[in-house]
Amino acid sequence: MTPEELLLAAADDIAAYGHHKGRMYGLTDDPDAMAPACALGAIIRRSKGYKGFLGDLMNGGAIQLLHDHISDGLGTQDDAIDDIAAWNDHPQITKEDVILAMKTAAHSPSDRPPQPRMIGSTL
Repeated sequence: MTPEELLLAAADDIAAYGHHKGRMYGLTDDPDAMAPACALGAIIRRSKGYKGFLGDLMNGGAIQLLHDHISDGLGTQDDAIDDIAAWNDHPQITKEDVILAMKTAAHSPSDRPPQPRMIGSTL
């Protein structure tokens, strides 16, 4: 799976199972249901678990693509994990913002859809 495919799969994960803030995964009442996930949690889940996630992180894949995309609107700490977590957890960032950011980051610059709302932007 390419980094771009992983971001698209993570966006689909959040669209299907929900977006969560504050930790990787939310809770569900149904033990057989998929829990809502934060941006990083969805990438981990779709990268086939933590080992796949670490491989992606070490190779500058999906995490770096998403970080590069959202960091334009952040006062970044230059730490992809912390920056994405802070952006995901910001009160103004919605499920739709996360999905759009992932999909946008997955496309090449020549065919990118409209930019998602960033922290600090005019609402």
